Amino acid sequence: MSTPPQPQPKRGIVKQVLSGDSVIIRGVPKGGPPPEKQINLSNITAPKLARRAIGNSEETKDEPYAWEAREFLRKKIIGEDVLFTVEKPPNTTREYGVIYIGKG
Repeated sequence: MSTPPQPQPKRGIVKQVLSGDSVIIRGVPKGGPPPEKQINLSNITAPKLARRAIGNSEETKDEPYAWEAREFLRKKIIGEDVLFTVEKPPNTTREYGVIYIGKG
């Protein structure tokens, strides 16, 4: 039985932290705007932040500690040069991955 190939790490800079388990990483600029990728952290589920009412959907409130989880992650990695791997499970539009910080 063979194991699936390991995803190759890519390099980027953390541009934005959306929640305690989701970030946006921008690539290296190459003559134009740098590409961006949203990464949902693998095997982590953070409390959900509030959402405004849009159309027929109802407004929601922050789950307990949602803001604190986002701020903790934001203070740790915003603006940092990181290595990350991405996996896209079948039948989903989200990309999941792992982020490595530090000198590597």
